[in-house]
Amino acid sequence: MITSPTEIKRPNTAQGTVELSGVGKKYPAQGKLADFWALRDVSLTVSGGEVIGIIGRNGAGKTTLLNIIAGILSATEGKAALGGRALGLFNLGVGFQDELSGRENVFLNAAILGADKPEIEAKFGAIVDFSELGDFIKMPLGTYSQGMRLRLAFSIVANLEFDILVIDEVLAVGDALFQNKCFERLMDFRRAGKTLIITTQSMELIERLCGRAALLDHGSLVAEGEPRQVVNRYRALLNSEKFFVGPERKAEKLFTDTKKWADDVSSWGQKLGAKEAVIDAVKMFNRLGLSCNRIKSGEPLKVRVDFSARDIVKEPHFGVAIFRADGVYCYGPNTEFDGCRIPGLKKGRGWFELRFEKVLLAPGEYRVSVAIWDKKETLAYDYHNGYYRFSVRGDNPASELLRLPFKACLARQGLEQSQGGKGKEKDVFMTNEPVEIEVLSGPVSIFRDDGILCQKITIPSAGGRRSRIIFPWLALLPGKYKIFPEGGQPRDFRMVFNRPDHGTVYLRHQWKWGQAR
Repeated sequence: MITSPTEIKRPNTAQGTVELSGVGKKYPAQGKLADFWALRDVSLTVSGGEVIGIIGRNGAGKTTLLNIIAGILSATEGKAALGGRALGLFNLGVGFQDELSGRENVFLNAAILGADKPEIEAKFGAIVDFSELGDFIKMPLGTYSQGMRLRLAFSIVANLEFDILVIDEVLAVGDALFQNKCFERLMDFRRAGKTLIITTQSMELIERLCGRAALLDHGSLVAEGEPRQVVNRYRALLNSEKFFVGPERKAEKLFTDTKKWADDVSSWGQKLGAKEAVIDAVKMFNRLGLSCNRIKSGEPLKVRVDFSARDIVKEPHFGVAIFRADGVYCYGPNTEFDGCRIPGLKKGRGWFELRFEKVLLAPGEYRVSVAIWDKKETLAYDYHNGYYRFSVRGDNPASELLRLPFKACLARQGLEQSQGGKGKEKDVFMTNEPVEIEVLSGPVSIFRDDGILCQKITIPSAGGRRSRIIFPWLALLPGKYKIFPEGGQPRDFRMVFNRPDHGTVYLRHQWKWGQAR
C-alpha cells in the first residue's frame, strides 16, 4: 500500500526527525479475549538523514510501529512527532485501479500521496523512465504483469519529494535487474540525507544499509544500537526459543554440482549495483605485464580492478567470472569462496587483483564480469556483467572448452584415481586430484552432462594396445561428466569438491587487494 503523507511538524522537531515517546497501540478484545497490545511504551528517536532498521519476529509489532509513523494508524498512548513529510511503502500497488491506464494510475496514486497536479506533471517523465514501462504506460493496468505493477508503484514513490520514507518488507521489487535499480535509488536517498525506516527479514540488508537497528519483541523495544550487535541479539533470541538442537555433525561437506551457465547473456554489457563502491577501471595483463585483451592458451593472466568506495562498506567480497561467448561458465572465483576475509572498505580509492597461474581455456572469444558484492551476494555494490571481452589464442581453434594438461602411456585396466602409486577403479573424483583413464588409442572426448565438449584428446596409435591418460590434477569442477572413447563404451563419472565454486574448471589463482592510506 502507498500511504498518504504524514506531517506532524512540531516547532522543536528538526527536519527529517522522528520522535516516539511512550508509544503504545491497543486493539479491542474480540469475544471473551482480553485487549491486545501490539505495542507498549516504545520510545525511539530517529535523527534526520538516519537509516534505521526495525527487526523482530512476525507479530513483534514492526508493521504497527511503521503504520503509526506513516500516519495510517494513531497511537493509543504516547506521542509521535515528525519533522517533515513522511511517505509509507507497504504492499506495493494496493489502490491501483485495473480499468485505468498506467498514466492515470500515476496521477491517482501520486495525488493520494499528497502531490498536486503540477508536481505530478513535472515528475511524470521521470516516473515512466524509472519504471522502464515505455508505451505500456498507456495500457490499462489490468493488462500488466505483477512485476510491471511493482515497477510502477515503486517508481511513483521513488520520484516524489519527502523527508521520511517508511518501508515495510518491499525491498525485493520485480526482477533482479530492477531490484538493483531500486536498491541504488534507496542508496541515493541515503546520500541525499533522507530519513529511511526499514523492516525486512534480510539481516544482510539491515547490516549493509542501516546505520542503526532496533529490535522489537512482543511489542516492546528490547535493544537498539549498531546493526551487527542488534542482529546478533535477534539471532540469540531466535535460538533461545528452539525446541531442540541436536548434536552438531562435523562431517566434511562435499559440493556435487555448481553453476555452469551465465544467467542471461542478453544482460551482458550492463553495469548494476547500488554504488556504495564504484568500479573505476578494469585492465588485463599478460605474462610480460603488458595491458592486453589477448593471451595464449596456458599462459598467466592478471585482472586489475580499481574502485572508489563512496561509503563505508562492511564485509564486501570481490569476484571475477569468465564466460565463453555462448554463455558457458568457465570459472568464477571470489574472495568469499576462497576464504579471504575483507573486514570492510573505508571511503576512498582502492584496488584488487586476481592472477591466474595458467588460463587452461581453448582458443576462442570470452567475456569477463567483475564485481564488488556484499557478503551474501544479495545485491551488488557494483557489478559489470559480462562487460569486458578478451580472446585466447592458440593452434587449431576448436569447439572444446578446455586445455587441461595430461600425459599418455601404456595402460593398466580401468578408470582410476592415483593414490600413492596404487589406483583403484571408481567413478567419483575430487576436483584437483590426480586421475588416470584407460582408453583405446585414438580420440577421446570428455563432455559435461549438458552436452558441452570439455576436452578432446588424441592419442597416437599403439598397435591396438590400450593407453592411459594421466591428469596430474583433474581440474573439472563439481557435476556429472561423460568419457567417450572412439571405438569404446561411454562412461559416466562425477566430480565433487570440498569448497564452493562456480564454473567448469578450477584455475589456480591468487588474490591481492588494498586501499590508499
